[in-house]
Amino acid sequence: MKSKKSLIRTYRTQNNLTQEELGNKLGVSRQTVNNWESGLYNPSEKLLIELAKVFGISPDKLFEEYADEARAYKLNFKPSSVIRLYESPKALTDKSPEAIITVNYEDPMSLIALRIQDDTVEAFKLLKGSIAIIRTKGMVMSGTIVLLSINHEPPKIAKITTDGDYLTLSYGSEKYPDEKYDLYRTSVDVIGRVIGYLGDL
Repeated sequence: MKSKKSLIRTYRTQNNLTQEELGNKLGVSRQTVNNWESGLYNPSEKLLIELAKVFGISPDKLFEEYADEARAYKLNFKPSSVIRLYESPKALTDKSPEAIITVNYEDPMSLIALRIQDDTVEAFKLLKGSIAIIRTKGMVMSGTIVLLSINHEPPKIAKITTDGDYLTLSYGSEKYPDEKYDLYRTSVDVIGRVIGYLGDL
């Protein structure tokens, strides 16, 4: 399996394209292509299909390789991992966990837990009062649910998608409309990826 960092670069160089030439074919900037190749962001599903057309390969080939990467980062289960529970986003910002809990996830040093304060992400089964388990290390892909801060505001949970130039936050509900941000004019701090949840403790 190719690493995320080399995947698009490999196909681009095989087709004798510069980053700028590839970007022009897709209607994105050279910086966007560079972000894909450096692993900072992933292309959307639509752009993966367009990339496959440019490279002359089946879209399934790109989807399969990105899916393999996602599976490679999936956590295995292990009993009695102790992690920090933050009762609110403010406590998270202040670096002051209010409790310690035990969960069945590996690599506890990369995990935190955050209590959900409202109903903004109920569509993702993260109900008010429940606890989101967040992995702070590893790859964050477009289409995953993450904990992030926008423009240094208190952290919040949303599903993210990006086309390289814009970041869209989705809450999965008509009650809370999507938010779209220009990545060149927005400070984005991704704290980690939501990998699970617990009921109210």
